[in-house]
Amino acid sequence: MSNLNTQIKQRSRWFLDSYSRTTMSSAADTPPPSPEYLAETRGPAIRTVTWVSVFVPVLLVSLRIYTRLFVRKVFGLDDWVITLSLLSLIAYGVIIELAVQKGLGRHIEWVFTYVPENAVPIALLGQVSQPLVVMSCAFGKISFSISLMRLAVQPFIHRFLWFIVISMLTLHILISIIIFVRCKDPRTTWNPAIVSECWAPHVYLGVMYFIGAYSAATDFILALLPWAMLWNLNMKSREKFGVAIAMSLGVFAGSIAIIKCTKLKANATSLDPTFDVGELLLTAGAENALILIAACLPTLRPILRKVFPSTAKSSENSYPLKNLPNNIIFVPKHKAGQWSALVETEAHPERHFDNQSDRSILNEHRVAMNNGQESTKTAGPSSPRITKTREVIISYDRSESRQT
Repeated sequence: MSNLNTQIKQRSRWFLDSYSRTTMSSAADTPPPSPEYLAETRGPAIRTVTWVSVFVPVLLVSLRIYTRLFVRKVFGLDDWVITLSLLSLIAYGVIIELAVQKGLGRHIEWVFTYVPENAVPIALLGQVSQPLVVMSCAFGKISFSISLMRLAVQPFIHRFLWFIVISMLTLHILISIIIFVRCKDPRTTWNPAIVSECWAPHVYLGVMYFIGAYSAATDFILALLPWAMLWNLNMKSREKFGVAIAMSLGVFAGSIAIIKCTKLKANATSLDPTFDVGELLLTAGAENALILIAACLPTLRPILRKVFPSTAKSSENSYPLKNLPNNIIFVPKHKAGQWSALVETEAHPERHFDNQSDRSILNEHRVAMNNGQESTKTAGPSSPRITKTREVIISYDRSESRQT
């Protein structure tokens, strides 16, 4: 144990010597830092924001898991993925807490003056925390994308969401690896005393900028997409806007991601890394928290109905849908050569579908055909079922007397 402590102190001293040679040689005549400067710290702010960014998602994800397991009796792929995101975020919070206790958030001069043996451990903890927060961000967006797939009707939206899932997973795994392999000897990334060949700074920053910008763009896309998907659903306007707004918190996550990108260069070239990294850590935790909040809030509607009965009353006619065989009615269109096929699908309440927490936003309705016109009426309480009607235009060529 004593040998290990000796090695840590030696590496920390090498770190100090390296720092002194590269950043302080030109400032030999500069007076020593004042006590006020040395006392300045961002540690409490980093600790507070980090744990708030962990605690709120822990609460909401726990409620989501309870809702899915004990209320809806289902647990889908998106639930597994968001749980993985939460575990990564908790691990990130623990590592940041350890780093703050060792001096993260204080000026580098304070670290070298009072706890020089902590210089290398702080840098190492910072390196280890990065893949955790990066993958937590990726898993949160992937879970949200999978949830949106349940509401998507158009095939191209399904394909687009799968593209987001695959690209986000690939890029975030890539950056998690690059964090360590950008130097031939990975130890150089947390101990500058170990000399090794590394990527050019502008190359590394370019990769970080690209992935950061792409991540911010996906935040905005995933925040705005629910509005287009929910717009045509048959549900009360108040509920429609409530669900859409809850799913659109990613707008704020995207804004924070942009701010985070603006801090990358300053952090990479900082001469006071233990202090300046605080701004980057604050934005990273907040972005992840907002992503998980946006992914969880829409799934908590069943619990909210129990807690707030007035909400349940406004949606008492809502049921998850289980499709039954279709009835098809052909009605001639006014335009020659076209018929309208009205596909009538009857549905009943079903509590074991994986997409209930999303599909239950549809209100119960029945569609009846009367002289080629659609009329909507609510099914009676004795027969809680839904008839869903889709209109399909069928064109045909009269000369060949066959449908096309």
